[in-house]
Amino acid sequence: MRTKLPDRRYSSTVRVPWSRYDGKGINIYVTIGFDTEGKAKEVFCADFKAGSANQAIVMDTCILISRLLQHGDLPSELKASMCEPPSLIGTIAEAIRREEVLMRVDSHMYADIKEIYDLANSWKWSPTV
Repeated sequence: MRTKLPDRRYSSTVRVPWSRYDGKGINIYVTIGFDTEGKAKEVFCADFKAGSANQAIVMDTCILISRLLQHGDLPSELKASMCEPPSLIGTIAEAIRREEVLMRVDSHMYADIKEIYDLANSWKWSPTV
């Protein structure tokens, strides 16, 4: 069953290098949206000329990947099932996998910092004279 996302959610935009079939390297910008648990649930990429075949392919790819993520597929599973060297689609899947890992690290660091802050605020300081 597809997970409904909250109307407002955290997202991260990352620059992702990709080598085209002709060996030319380009940078694409991928925006990944996360649920409240820090799991990737949607992806957008808008780096191709409006109206071009590439734009339509990438937009459809992002929609399909987003739906897979919302139905419970993991970014690591998606990436593992794709070709090597990665196509543009595989490159987007790898970017999602990396960002989700970083998001988990960030959320744990935030939780640790919040715990320390809450603990510090709970102490009763009394000056000694």
